[in-house]
Amino acid sequence: MTPPSGSVRSRILLGAVIVSHLLLISGQVESGGERSVLTSIVFGAIAPPRRAVSAVYNGTRNAFLDYIDLRDVRNENVRLTARLRLLEAEMNARRRQIQEAERLRILLDLSKRLPFKTIAAELVSAEGIPWSSVVTVNRGGRQGVSLNMPAICQSGVVGRVIEIGPHAAKVQLIIDRDSGIGVLVERSRATGVLEGTTANRTELPMRFVPSIADVVVGDAIVSSGLDQIYPKGLLVGHVSRVSRGDGLLKEVFVAPATRFDQLEEVLLLHVQRPALDVVDSVR
Repeated sequence: MTPPSGSVRSRILLGAVIVSHLLLISGQVESGGERSVLTSIVFGAIAPPRRAVSAVYNGTRNAFLDYIDLRDVRNENVRLTARLRLLEAEMNARRRQIQEAERLRILLDLSKRLPFKTIAAELVSAEGIPWSSVVTVNRGGRQGVSLNMPAICQSGVVGRVIEIGPHAAKVQLIIDRDSGIGVLVERSRATGVLEGTTANRTELPMRFVPSIADVVVGDAIVSSGLDQIYPKGLLVGHVSRVSRGDGLLKEVFVAPATRFDQLEEVLLLHVQRPALDVVDSVR
């Protein structure tokens, strides 16, 4: 290959000099502002990839920040949920305390209106389903409880004490199948015996009611005092059904006044024998 002649070399050298001068001049000439033409050319060349890199960076950064924010929100939700549950538990506990205080206030008011001493007791256990036939209360012989003490609540008669320990006692409810209480119709004074049952405990049979007795649905049934256990005049329930029985007796059923499935506290009564009458105001 023939080396370039002197004229060719001169042309190449001249071209290089011209390009160098152009670059030098473009670096000094401003293009519509403070930026030189060379700078504009360079920035124009790198702008698209720079924008692409910036977009990827910003997207990644925003996604990471969104993740951090979301994680913080979730943690805050967990904390608030735990706090809400704690507040609900505290509110329920206070509601129970208020309800208990109201029940005890009612029992105290009832105790003040009774003509004999009383012992307030709370139920601590129960036997029998769906309603207990026997319950245990947290008062016993050391607190003055004795056998056959009647137990009542603000609604009416509950039962009687059948077993005593030093600090606890068992109370047989009037719905127990072996229970019996002398009663009478408050309006007509017709007498009978209310018995427990193992069947439908929402109503109890009232036995030995003469067929000529004046008894109608809705009549109040109170203790008669003839059993020498329950004082006379305590509310027991209301007549729920009456029908003509066989022979000389009527079939009478009584809905107890006490809600045994909601029973929590009772009053145990110190009753002198023979039983004292209870004034009507206690009902």
